[in-house]
Amino acid sequence: MASNSILSQGTRFQIQKLGTNGSPKTITGISAANPAVVTSTAHGLATGDVVTIAAVVGMTQVNGQSYVIKNLTANTFELVGCNSTTFTAYGSGGTATPFTFAESNEHKSYTVSPGQASDIDKTTMISTAKEFGVGLSDTGTFDVELNYVEADVAQVEMKLGLLDSSERWFRIIKRNGGISAMKGSVRSLSETGAVDGIFTGSLSVRLSGTKYEV
Repeated sequence: MASNSILSQGTRFQIQKLGTNGSPKTITGISAANPAVVTSTAHGLATGDVVTIAAVVGMTQVNGQSYVIKNLTANTFELVGCNSTTFTAYGSGGTATPFTFAESNEHKSYTVSPGQASDIDKTTMISTAKEFGVGLSDTGTFDVELNYVEADVAQVEMKLGLLDSSERWFRIIKRNGGISAMKGSVRSLSETGAVDGIFTGSLSVRLSGTKYEV
């Protein structure tokens, strides 16, 4: 039986550029569905884009939220993970503004490490063995090994993220078209030099929320 493995060479890595967004898309409808479907005539967006919603009247629960999108038609797109069935009915107006991303030219490998739930010790003095419950789960980390190049546009954003502790979106775009989108904060960016070598570095991101596959 032939393997279904996917070559990783050609994988692209992107980090959100804060303060630089695309053109807002006018919203004319949002369905009460799971997932919610947005109507926006000739929006021009692409699968895996991340948009922030604003100024919606009625279904105000979506305002100020950012969503990964997929299943696009010329005039509609889904908000991945948005269950709007219990939201207030859409009234009118609103915009969906896509974030912009800086693309790395220097990444060499990456690792997404899922988090795990903490153990809660419930053992008492009458227990016959250790007793544990399952606590809250964290969302893990995202680590990238790279050639350290100060002028690389993605690494400029990594450094800014380290300085301001802001949450940003990160995207991995695989050669088969699959996209992983996740949000997190840069917690470290190292730099290493050596004799007869090049400068290398490591990026570590603390993830927050769901990792989306589209």
